[in-house]
Amino acid sequence: QTARFLETVWQPCGNRACDSGLTHHCLRDAPLWTVYAATGVRRSEALGMKWSLIHWDEGAIELGWVVVEEGNTYRLRKLTKDGDDNAVIYVDQSVINVLKWQKQRQDAERARLGSAWVDHDLVFARDGFKLYRGEAGGPQDPEKVPARWRTLRNRLHLPEDFRIHDWRHSKVTNDLEAGENPRRGLRQRPAPLAGLHDGPVRPLS
Repeated sequence: QTARFLETVWQPCGNRACDSGLTHHCLRDAPLWTVYAATGVRRSEALGMKWSLIHWDEGAIELGWVVVEEGNTYRLRKLTKDGDDNAVIYVDQSVINVLKWQKQRQDAERARLGSAWVDHDLVFARDGFKLYRGEAGGPQDPEKVPARWRTLRNRLHLPEDFRIHDWRHSKVTNDLEAGENPRRGLRQRPAPLAGLHDGPVRPLS
């Protein structure tokens, strides 16, 4: 079930406007679902991940920010008190490859939107899909994430009790570490998750 889930979420829709998900919305949440399940982070921590806190060579991600709901709204805030060290999680190369693909997709989105994108250094920032003024580049509404998950779950004909939380620290992590499907060759080829190209993902500093 896990392998089928991750295999399917990375399949481009194939519509005429689809460019294998780089700018098309069909794969917009695939990196979020994969990173969320593989790392075991909370939803608020995943939405608060920042590019500047990813240590690519070490395979380490600092958790310094969260996106939290406050009444009828939400905001980005520090996870730790001033002076406290950030929590650090370590991931394998397969997860790093997912993050590199997400960076490529976000860079393409920023270029497309131009001045409409207001950067907050967020890995899983609000994109230009159904864009509201002043929101591209900012934090996602955490309340919308479960609804998108339920939509995906229904599309994949998964049971109603199939929760992304259930796979934290378990089967998905084991699959990723073992180099098994999700997506054959994920370790060896950084880009094929979204059917981009067979060449390497460009280095990130």
